[in-house]
Amino acid sequence: MNAIKHEVLQSNYLETSYFHDNVDSSDLIIEVKNLEKFFNGFKAVDGISFKIQKGELFSLLGSNGAGKSTTIRMLTTVLKPTGGNARISGYTLTSEKNNIKSLIGVCPQENIIFDTLTAEDNVEFVGRMHGMNADDVKERSKALLEKMNIAGRKKPAKSFSGGMKR
Repeated sequence: MNAIKHEVLQSNYLETSYFHDNVDSSDLIIEVKNLEKFFNGFKAVDGISFKIQKGELFSLLGSNGAGKSTTIRMLTTVLKPTGGNARISGYTLTSEKNNIKSLIGVCPQENIIFDTLTAEDNVEFVGRMHGMNADDVKERSKALLEKMNIAGRKKPAKSFSGGMKR
């Protein structure tokens, strides 16, 4: 059985604890050690540590302001941690962020889509933002949109259903 974890909100900070910790390091997909984030002296994430094994379902739970989104933003390389570190698929968060970016996909709570652009234009825009060359952007965008059965749609994204936007 995988390590049983629970998340506890203490003093408005998210803290993860283990009931038992018999995780084989070769099965780890994410390992977080003492991850911290400060914003102008405010401690948003207070030394959170946890491990996630391949195939394990894991949740971050806590009230508003507990540090859940900030933790995810650090693990997805959007924010730089103030302290601590993490390893994702063997790559170190603070020094191998480009390798980590290529492994992670995020579906944020809010739709991040430009309503006046087509699906293809939206996907290509993100690829260009991440520094992909034009040929790779076109090829990858086409493949992704085909996989989601929305390739070739020429209407602007504002006409899409909520599910299509996601």
